[in-house]
Amino acid sequence: MSFKLNIITLAMVAAASPAMAANFGVNHANTDTVNTAKYQCHRCTNSNGYRGDVSVLAGYNDVSDSHAGNTFGTDQDGAIGAVSGNVRYNNASGYQAQAQAHQLGMDNGFAHLSTGKSGQYKLTFDYNSIETYQADDIQSAYWHNNGMLTPSNSTNQFDLSKRREKVGFGFEYNHDIYGAFVKYSQEDK
Repeated sequence: MSFKLNIITLAMVAAASPAMAANFGVNHANTDTVNTAKYQCHRCTNSNGYRGDVSVLAGYNDVSDSHAGNTFGTDQDGAIGAVSGNVRYNNASGYQAQAQAHQLGMDNGFAHLSTGKSGQYKLTFDYNSIETYQADDIQSAYWHNNGMLTPSNSTNQFDLSKRREKVGFGFEYNHDIYGAFVKYSQEDK
């Protein structure tokens, strides 16, 4: 019994004693005697200014199957064009801006714009357009009138597709340990 009591006593004493640890982090290094006048960073890069790429798409589309429009970004025949890219701007005071786009100008594309000062505020704008094609050249003796399918004397021809457009705005603000944000988005189908 005295042996078990000694282990329990030893465990309690070890848990109650103050923990001793050393911090060897870089911010605690003693740099008082280091001569930094001749130091040169060979791997440092200047990230100020504009950086990125922009591409322009131009072509001719001749689609006989509307499902191809899901892959090509549009099912429209004829000349097509779009802009894609990713451009970023930084300056020494912390201001940042970014513009991203993918097939902007086609039925399926998006754009994202953001600007702000690092750690303080950020403004964003988003646009997204999605169109999915199910079938084209559908013929029916019915037509849509005030929410009702109404019989028609003639045959109507139409395409089955769904188009969605989404627009969003955002604002973020940070100060010390406090932060706030507002985001709004709307989608039309």
